[in-house]
Amino acid sequence: MPSTTRPPSPPTARPHLRWRTRWATTSPRRARSTLDLLGDRFTLLCGPAVATSLEPVGAEAARLGVPLATIAIEDPAFFEAYGLSKSGAVLVRPDGYVAARHPGQAGLAPGLLAHGLRRALGLDPDPSR
Repeated sequence: MPSTTRPPSPPTARPHLRWRTRWATTSPRRARSTLDLLGDRFTLLCGPAVATSLEPVGAEAARLGVPLATIAIEDPAFFEAYGLSKSGAVLVRPDGYVAARHPGQAGLAPGLLAHGLRRALGLDPDPSR
């Protein structure tokens, strides 16, 4: 009889799909499951070099009264597994689904990720974005 167990799904950072876990090194160099990084808030996962350039996403969350945690990931394997460059970022909803992602070019990410935040909340997107 053939096995009915399926192999584990690979990690994904595609919007509207459930976040898949993997181990990653966060600042300050602590190995953690990416599921442990999520909580009852929106979570922005990005590289340490771009965390400050994503502050507009945090400002938008604060303006909307939405809790947001920005977590810097140092592990290069994390970015490779999720199809992101080190200047990429992914926004995960509190229920564990990906709200938005930007594979790289951090200059474009804040607007895209803030738009993803507004869409995840069911708000009308800003027509200028």
